[in-house]
Amino acid sequence: MTDDPLPGGAHAEYEALTERVGLVDEPDRVVIEVTGDRARGMIDGLVTNALGPIVEGMSVYAFMLTPKGRAVAEMRITPGVTSSEETARPESSGDVWLDAPTACAESLLAHLGKYVPPLYARFATTDMARLSVVGPLASRAVESISDTEGWRIEAPSPGELEDLQAVRVHSSGTGSEDPVGAPLLLVRREAVEGPGFDLYVPASAVLSVRAALRETVQALGGLPVSRAVWEILRVERGVPVYGREITADSLPQETGQAARAVHFDKGCYTGQEVVARIHYRGHVNRRLVGFLSGDPAESFAPDSPLFLGERSVAETRTAVISPRFGAIALGYARREVEPGQALSREAGAPADVQVRALPFTLT
Repeated sequence: MTDDPLPGGAHAEYEALTERVGLVDEPDRVVIEVTGDRARGMIDGLVTNALGPIVEGMSVYAFMLTPKGRAVAEMRITPGVTSSEETARPESSGDVWLDAPTACAESLLAHLGKYVPPLYARFATTDMARLSVVGPLASRAVESISDTEGWRIEAPSPGELEDLQAVRVHSSGTGSEDPVGAPLLLVRREAVEGPGFDLYVPASAVLSVRAALRETVQALGGLPVSRAVWEILRVERGVPVYGREITADSLPQETGQAARAVHFDKGCYTGQEVVARIHYRGHVNRRLVGFLSGDPAESFAPDSPLFLGERSVAETRTAVISPRFGAIALGYARREVEPGQALSREAGAPADVQVRALPFTLT
């Protein structure tokens, strides 16, 4: 696009996020700690992905489902971290953290209360916050924090981490309010989320850790990024989130995340029968897609129907204006609607919307 739809400040943030590095606060997430000798086993029986990789210090992305296969929550499951020196590596503890959007926190906690007996495991909401460093220079930003703040990041180095690999960060405190040795966990983001890292920080250390990250990011020409700009990148990359594209009515296969969230060979879990039946013998009636406006300046209305002739065949969920693509949206289309097909915003009106595969690309 030649005309930039973003104001100057937002454009600079978008440029930093996509060309250099950006610092993102993610306050709309909750981290729930599940502890006990059988914590991992109990959670493994409730989620769509296998938790075996956690033993090797890996995180996994998964859904938690009702018996009818509908989404209770979507989450990242990471090894738990404590301040105890006896658990020097995150995977050495049997505890796990469930990092989920706050939009599904209530249903997630209710589900745990129903299916996790206190005799086997306990769960509680923590005060951990998630700070994200995202962009092509994210590895350099995280690696340089060791030099500027004296943090020690466990091997391998950030740039050598695999997607969703978790390592502990040892900090001697970056400010007077920091607890000495505050337990920090660093996780490399999945490729679908964009290059970067998420740092889990206790509430008592957030201000000073954020300040240290801001300084490091700015030294590389990056910027703190607002939620509005962050949302543009999420839509461009086609990543759904609970409360918008994913709701209590969603089936995993509808969301387009089954490849990263569902392990079809693991043992039983709540909702597995429905997921397996769809995978092996059936199909879903709708799927997550992108929508591109024929007029780059004409934005989409969120949660609005789209039409093929007189028939409603799709619905927008989240709509943004992208500097690269113009007016775009995430939403759902019936399974017979293919990428490249033209739809309209009103029944019987001329087609002015193109259905796109995800993530959005310029070709």
